[in-house]
Amino acid sequence: MALQTDAGVDLTLTSNKPFQLQADGTVIEDGQPTARIGVVDLSDPIATTYADGGVLSAPSATVSTVDAPEIRQGAYESSNVSSGAEMTSIMLSLRQAETGQKLVNVYDDLMGRIIESFGQTGGS
Repeated sequence: MALQTDAGVDLTLTSNKPFQLQADGTVIEDGQPTARIGVVDLSDPIATTYADGGVLSAPSATVSTVDAPEIRQGAYESSNVSSGAEMTSIMLSLRQAETGQKLVNVYDDLMGRIIESFGQTGGS
């Protein structure tokens, strides 16, 4: 997907040479500023919807431009998920499912005994 500039158009590089990205989002190409990456803040994240390709869409009233963003070229974003907490949650869900399965098996066994008991008393 193409990056959007602060003017709202797709960012297009004019050279095949490496570019640099400054902390404020300015793209430097051949030593000259080409454009500035548009960075926005969503005042109501719940109002956003997913469009095709995993792109977010939000009403324009909930979008505001960030005047002084901090962008780092070549940096990796850390995960916002704790793998330990997620693993614990999965194990808890698995145990609850196993408990439910055992309850259904006990109920099925009891129903089988009741049917068998009625079958023995009804035939005499």
